[in-house]
Amino acid sequence: MKHRVLLTGSTGYLGTHLVSRLLAEANVERIFCITRQKNPATFWSSLEASLKSNELSVDESNLKSKIEPVLFDLVKDRNSLLSALEPYKKTATAVHHLACETNYAVTVDTFKPWVEITKNFVEYCMDTQYPKELHSTGSYGHYLVDHKHSDEDFYWINGYFGYKKWLHNYIREKFLQGLKGVLFEPGYVVGPVDPGQLYMFWRIIRIFSALGYAFPYRMLVSPIDLVIDHYWLALNNPNQGPNILTPFIKKPFLLSQSVKDVIPDLKVIDFDQFRDKVMQVFPKRAKYFGPNMLNCLESVGKTLTDTLHPLYDYSKYEKMNQTEYLLTCRSFSESIKLGQEERNNYMKIKQQQKN
Repeated sequence: MKHRVLLTGSTGYLGTHLVSRLLAEANVERIFCITRQKNPATFWSSLEASLKSNELSVDESNLKSKIEPVLFDLVKDRNSLLSALEPYKKTATAVHHLACETNYAVTVDTFKPWVEITKNFVEYCMDTQYPKELHSTGSYGHYLVDHKHSDEDFYWINGYFGYKKWLHNYIREKFLQGLKGVLFEPGYVVGPVDPGQLYMFWRIIRIFSALGYAFPYRMLVSPIDLVIDHYWLALNNPNQGPNILTPFIKKPFLLSQSVKDVIPDLKVIDFDQFRDKVMQVFPKRAKYFGPNMLNCLESVGKTLTDTLHPLYDYSKYEKMNQTEYLLTCRSFSESIKLGQEERNNYMKIKQQQKN
């Protein structure tokens, strides 16, 4: 089966890894990368920089022979998206829609453009004459919205997850109406190189290290290789798995224990005590820990199960040592180190105040 893929988000973390994988596969003939860059030269520079920052090597001969930049700003020009896609209606065989606003602590209204963009892609893929599979990226985090939360939980349960909740319900409805494809809902996508401190996931580990205290913090983790393998299986094996896949490690990571494995004198306390500690030492970071955060996380962890592609071989993760895996992620060690530096600086300031 030959593939000609229309791709958004090609220079993002997930998109760059998918580009690397698609370039390496012989049966991928063309990758149409929608980019907001204004000319091909800046697109190539951006893509090459993303590949380099993620330490991904590609065959240079494939790079420009397989990839065609499509110069189009999804947000600014969304009202003309379908017209812009018209030239690819006969040639593209699938759409991978990965692009999205990724900021936390913004309202769901921020994502209105992405609602319109997604609806346009769905209409494009459900064309009766030239139907295509739509592969889109959601997040398991949308389940957090279903649980009790207040305004104080806004940084954690925010517009981003509100949008992902809409995406889940909308795409699921469209699958029932005949849309073909897969919605992927991973946990935190991490790897040897990842977005680092842009992830709240790593910032919380940094705070554990800086404070010397932690609470029992469990999180669903999706290694980047696991996620990309699922995209590839879904593309090559249409209609052989569920329409919604949740590719993450089956057992939630107990991150507080992994930090304690590295910092043996770390004290694990209950969540309310931990929030008090944060308020005393790093009050500006209290926004990360809304009063209902832990209950939401634990509720989702108890009810959500992984749904993997039936052809995926999970055996390499069956006996995974969580701490050993995290130590292969540069951001884990970086977070510990940054936290220790903050702790040392804080202690110096306290000592100076005493003197």
